[in-house]
Amino acid sequence: MELIHPRSRQGGPLAATNNFSELRERASILAKRSGRRSPDVGDWLMSLLELRETNVAGLIITRLAPDVAALCSEAEGRWSSGALGSGPDTADFARSVGAAADALGHKHIGTEHVLFALLGTEGAENSPVQSLLKSAGVTREAALAEFASLEWLTP
Repeated sequence: MELIHPRSRQGGPLAATNNFSELRERASILAKRSGRRSPDVGDWLMSLLELRETNVAGLIITRLAPDVAALCSEAEGRWSSGALGSGPDTADFARSVGAAADALGHKHIGTEHVLFALLGTEGAENSPVQSLLKSAGVTREAALAEFASLEWLTP
């Protein structure tokens, strides 16, 4: 499947919604394994990292984090121990993801919107997920700049 950036040759909204569906399914599986009914921010982060080779957010993380393997290992350890925290409730997080898409003028939700929500959820400036990503070189400002530099991608 081709991933199309909003400024691509088709000029339309981001068409990577299948990647978001896969991400959502993976986050739900992780939540159920941990005994939760719905994914928390740690589940979303782990899903982004596990599926990083097939989505825009993963590409952004890979380009910004000098040592992605170390980031994945640290995230796995913290997620397994519950140290990533639950963050905002599912409805609040979903609103943050939608707000990230709206802020960019996108009509569809993509994996990059999940990343932007993880990096910029209100009240989460010092959240465990945000701190982990920041320590790996993935900040909201850098992620937005990296996203803006993408023209179009093919996996």
